[in-house]
Amino acid sequence: MMDTKTKVRHFERKASCWRYFVTRENGEGDNKELRDYCTLLCPDQTPCSYNCAHTGSTTTSKNRHIRENHKEISLPAKENREQTGIEKEFAELVVKMIISGALPYQFAENFFFKKLIEKYTSQTPLTYYEVKRVEDVLYNEKIKAMREIISSLITVSMTTDGWKCVPLKKSFISLTLHYLNSMWNHQSLDLGIYLIEGSHSASNILNKLEQIFSLFELEKSKISSITADNASNMKKLVLAFSTY
Repeated sequence: MMDTKTKVRHFERKASCWRYFVTRENGEGDNKELRDYCTLLCPDQTPCSYNCAHTGSTTTSKNRHIRENHKEISLPAKENREQTGIEKEFAELVVKMIISGALPYQFAENFFFKKLIEKYTSQTPLTYYEVKRVEDVLYNEKIKAMREIISSLITVSMTTDGWKCVPLKKSFISLTLHYLNSMWNHQSLDLGIYLIEGSHSASNILNKLEQIFSLFELEKSKISSITADNASNMKKLVLAFSTY
């Protein structure tokens, strides 16, 4: 039942998810705060206990909660408005800033960052989902461009290294291609750093390399040499690669 003392901030609630949330005061005295409570029922027909801090019009956590816990509710897909060239460039610059700074996608919805954009630019702040969408577009464009470069090459050299991050208990591998361009200048193409499933054994590294080759459409026959350290797993990898 809805509390008659429910207090709601005054803003236009356009997102569909607001139909399934109510805002109430929680706590007493200095600890009093506004929180948004889910009004839906769980699969076992008990009231949902989910609630989150009331952060104005931001709906990221609410949409995620409904999609993950109330799958019977169909939320409309985010409308993709047509962007002008300036808007597209602005969105890409914001996403590149977030990626290069290793910031979470939610940074785009930071209250003060949004105020900065609204006050000093004519652009509309991005949402979490818009950041993710633009990041996906940039990623696919980059992969496509790298595939085109690789397909134009006759031969490449490869450098690789594998290591284990002890605190995380996870293993990683890096991969870089080297080649000469039409002007006989040395060029490098960083294919990235990848998580290895399991230990960084020669067989696991080889399996990961196969996935990377497939992603970039790199033919093994183009690889003329491999440079790595003299760790035992790398020696086994080069030996296995020669017969692969």
